[in-house]
Amino acid sequence: MTSSSPGPHVFLVVIQLGRFTKEDQNAVKIIQETFGAESAEYTMVLFTHGDKLKKKTIEEFLSGIEILAEFTKQCHGGYHVLDNEDKQNRSQVSELLKKIDKMVTINGGSCYTNEMYAKAKKAIEEEKRRTLKENEKARLKKEKEMKKRFEGEALKKAREELQKEAEKEARERAERRNAFTKKYIGGTSIKSYDRRQPVTFLSTNGLQLV
Repeated sequence: MTSSSPGPHVFLVVIQLGRFTKEDQNAVKIIQETFGAESAEYTMVLFTHGDKLKKKTIEEFLSGIEILAEFTKQCHGGYHVLDNEDKQNRSQVSELLKKIDKMVTINGGSCYTNEMYAKAKKAIEEEKRRTLKENEKARLKKEKEMKKRFEGEALKKAREELQKEAEKEARERAERRNAFTKKYIGGTSIKSYDRRQPVTFLSTNGLQLV
């Protein structure tokens, strides 16, 4: 996020038509878990290989795949289709930029800021601490059982593994809850939209700032 200061104006989830993987399905969830629920307001789907639609419209295509249609609805910025076979048609990119402009206008000209990211992280950490506290009794019970089975270095290692497992479970639970929270994440700084600002792409290979 620091490298993209003041922050990206759009998260583009790139999906190849005809190939909707489990990783693709988790894309919005990954964005929301990482950046907080409000990131959905800045998320748009970019469908590539639009030539595979043949004579169908994208709406007709989506109506036949319920899970993909539902996925697209989660991205409040809407969607855009690129025809890979029509590479000379520069209007495709122009239309994409117009849609991004429109989304930015709807968002009040704001970008997703470091402050919003920091608040999302803070919410996750607070939820994680609550979860660890709730599970402390169960953890101590497991540790007591370990003392009967292990000693010395073996006991130390078992305790470390137990703590790591507890931390992991607490964080995953916190991220799941944060992804669907409906509380407003403040800290938005209003800025004019500039196409030189970074656009964040999310592919199955992870987040890339360009």
